[in-house]
Amino acid sequence: MAERNYVTEAITINRANQAAFEWLKKEKVVMETELWSLKVAYSSLKEQIQGVILQLGYNDKLLQVVYNQMGTLK
Repeated sequence: MAERNYVTEAITINRANQAAFEWLKKEKVVMETELWSLKVAYSSLKEQIQGVILQLGYNDKLLQVVYNQMGTLK
C-alpha cells in the first residue's frame, strides 16, 4: 500500500512539474516578446534623438548666420 501511495505522489508531483514547466514556457515567450518590443522602441528612440541632434545643429548654424547678417547690417 505504501508503494502505491509513493507512485500516486510521484505522478502528482510530475503533473505539477509539467504544469509549472508549461507556464514557464509561456512566460518565456511573453518575456522574449516584450524584450523584442523594447529593442524596437529603443532603436526608434535612438533614431529620433539623432534626428533632433541634427536639427539642433542646423538651427544653431542658421542662428549664427542670421546673427552675423544682423551684425553686418548695423
